[in-house]
Amino acid sequence: NELATIYDNLGLLCIRTNDLKTAEKYFIEAKRISLETKDSLRYAKVLGNYADIKIRQNKLEQAFSYLKEDISLSKKLKNNQNTIYGLTKLGKLHISQGNWLKAYAILREARIYTEQKEYLLKSAYEINLLISDVAKHLGNEVEELNARRNAAEIKNSLTKLDGPEVITRVKLELQRHIYQSKIETDK
Repeated sequence: NELATIYDNLGLLCIRTNDLKTAEKYFIEAKRISLETKDSLRYAKVLGNYADIKIRQNKLEQAFSYLKEDISLSKKLKNNQNTIYGLTKLGKLHISQGNWLKAYAILREARIYTEQKEYLLKSAYEINLLISDVAKHLGNEVEELNARRNAAEIKNSLTKLDGPEVITRVKLELQRHIYQSKIETDK
């Protein structure tokens, strides 16, 4: 199981360095191992990652196929995070092809999954921005505004949970605590 994860991660690293040929070899090996070990979740993740190569190679039918299988397995395994990842990637692929209605339906489904857990806020933010853009292309002003409003609210929540603002706030609190301790010690 861990070996499939390692190959999958090496494939992702190769994609980042634009070495698609090597990435494909790693993903094929990760698929083989995850099938042998019956690690369905890893297999689903590999399919979603492998779809990236197929998109870059302009083999879109294969990319669609891999993403649909990834999503199907992820739903079956009740892994919401991977389901969201696959749905978002599939929605973006439909956007790139101008399939606005399909993208809209898929992204709305992804948004439902993000509403289940607070740790999925970053995904919810991205999905709402995508929905807003798709709704704009479809001429659905109400959905566009609702999605933008949701994204703004989520962004506000994220600033309280993640990012530079939180680090700055923690540093200031720590400095205040150190200063107060020093004052008490000097008394």
